[in-house]
Amino acid sequence: MIPLGDDSPSRTTPFVTYALIAANAAVYLAMLASGEDAYAATVGKWGFTPAAFGVVTLLTSMFMHAGILHIVGNMVYLWIFGDNIEDVLGHAGYLAFYVVTGAAAALGQYASDPSSTVPMIGASGAISGVLGAYLVLFPRNRVRILIWISVYIRVVTMGAGWALGLWFAIQLLYGAVSSVYAAAGVRSGTAFWAHIAGFGMGAALALLLLLLEVIKKPDSAPERTLREAIAQARAAGGGSLAFEGGTVAVGAGHVGSYIEMDASSSASPSNEPSRTPGEVAAALAAGDPVKAVELARVEMRMASTRRAQLGGLVTVGDALYHEKIYPIAYEAYQCFLSRAAADDVRLAEVKFRAGMIALRHLHDYEKARPLLADAARGHERSDRRELAQKELSYIDSMYARTSAQTGEALLSGSCAVIRQTAGRVNIADVGRIVAATTGAAYADATRLLKTSVGFVAGDVDPMKAKDLVLKLQEAGIPALIVPCEKLVAMPDIQEVERISVTPGDIQFKVGGGRAPVAKAWDELYYASAGLVTFTVTKNLSEPGFGSDNPNYSGANTTYTGLSINFSASSSVTESSQSLVFDVFTLNPFECYRAREGSVSLDGVPPGAATGLHGRFTQLLSMFLAYGRGVSCNEGVALVAVDAQPGRWRAVTFDSVRDFEQYNCWRLQLEQYG
Repeated sequence: MIPLGDDSPSRTTPFVTYALIAANAAVYLAMLASGEDAYAATVGKWGFTPAAFGVVTLLTSMFMHAGILHIVGNMVYLWIFGDNIEDVLGHAGYLAFYVVTGAAAALGQYASDPSSTVPMIGASGAISGVLGAYLVLFPRNRVRILIWISVYIRVVTMGAGWALGLWFAIQLLYGAVSSVYAAAGVRSGTAFWAHIAGFGMGAALALLLLLLEVIKKPDSAPERTLREAIAQARAAGGGSLAFEGGTVAVGAGHVGSYIEMDASSSASPSNEPSRTPGEVAAALAAGDPVKAVELARVEMRMASTRRAQLGGLVTVGDALYHEKIYPIAYEAYQCFLSRAAADDVRLAEVKFRAGMIALRHLHDYEKARPLLADAARGHERSDRRELAQKELSYIDSMYARTSAQTGEALLSGSCAVIRQTAGRVNIADVGRIVAATTGAAYADATRLLKTSVGFVAGDVDPMKAKDLVLKLQEAGIPALIVPCEKLVAMPDIQEVERISVTPGDIQFKVGGGRAPVAKAWDELYYASAGLVTFTVTKNLSEPGFGSDNPNYSGANTTYTGLSINFSASSSVTESSQSLVFDVFTLNPFECYRAREGSVSLDGVPPGAATGLHGRFTQLLSMFLAYGRGVSCNEGVALVAVDAQPGRWRAVTFDSVRDFEQYNCWRLQLEQYG
């Protein structure tokens, strides 16, 4: 592993780092010029030899090297990582730190093999201390690494925490092996235990200085970028944004520029100096919603480790709500709720706002209900409590209803019963309700529940369907009735090779030499993202329900009895897990599918997103920023905020068939729910 650079340039001139590099180079050149015999004599006299322990050689050995590759490799590490540590510790403190960790490294090697007569030379012990401190102080910086294994050569970019953690693990492995060989009388030419001891001392000193508040943990590179951008926000002069229930004022004219809530909001007690909220508001005011979403993602990541950012999450959510970027606004509120203390006075108000978004804009009763219930019980403002209770009553009224097209009119023909939430249910209990109400065999009822997503029963008599919905409501399962002839069929699926996202439209380039298809944002019907496992090549065909659909029919999609024939083009030939992004469009009704790793992304700035799913994250950020108001599932928001893997459970699918059945169910809710 050879570092090539990091994304965090020093704020001050690293004079000590430069001086150390110059001193090491001067000593090496002087030794090289003295001749081979004198070189060996100098190493023997001034190198640190454990069997001939000497205090002076603890220092002198740090400035001697065994060859050109040895010194160049060490100085590259010092050049890349040393300047940041010097920034934090100051010039004098950094020099003292370097000497102490170098001495500790030599002592570590001594402890591992005190009888060794092999002189130890090199700056790598002290530099290992620098790496240990860098891991503690800058774990989120990005580092470019050259990996060279035999004929395999590749440059990768990874977080400093991962890169240095991997480096340290390698040292531990080789250190253990070298100890085994040393016990057998065979000594390594590399002082691995010096690296380990130096790294440990550097990390421990950095942690101690932080604990004693001698130093403060510095901003990571993304955070520093935000801080430096504050000057631009101040120059813009500030302003205000209105939101439901108050006003968000963008502060200006001071370095700690941030958003202040007005007195009408119960979230106002926070005066935390969060930088990102002001930048989010400034980006939105400047007409750059993509940057606002990117900054919101940074704020949510920062909040996971810095409690002082919690108040900023509320104001970020408010600003995004005002601009109708509802999924990310909801994520910002949820991030706050997941990290706030139980006695935080802002909880009730944030739950109210998150619940209103979930209900009115995401149409997710399952998420909205508990949030609004808590707000109705615990909000300090009577108008908030009353509105929350009113919305809860509305949710209850939606728990047992027919489709929007039929209302309470007399239904005729067979019907389907569809759940309105994707939460887990007890299949055995629901199967018994279905069997007892509709007369279907228990085995058939449970089989449908296991193999479909959201569908409870198909081809049911209208009166039995209404009875079933009422019983499901009593069991706490909201459901809806849709006549089978009005079910929305899955359209043809177009595999996309390239996507281009602009403020005006989204363009899809499919295979076969066809020209790109451009769709204005108001022509989009629904978007869905999921983490899908691709397994074997097969034609997707699964049990379903309904009859021929005159409203929506793909060329290869029909509803007959209890069978759904999905498009023959929906086949898979791989065994892997990746993100899939489906966009459903109108006029004509089609589905454009983009798969991570198999689609080129135009309009995505190079290197703009490097998280869990790289540039795919940025693609969906742009989709949400420009396609404001387009209905989408929670997977789209999760990808855009680069959520942790544990949050993806609800949108993780074992096959493309499962993902398509999920989308089929969601299309019914979009049309009728």
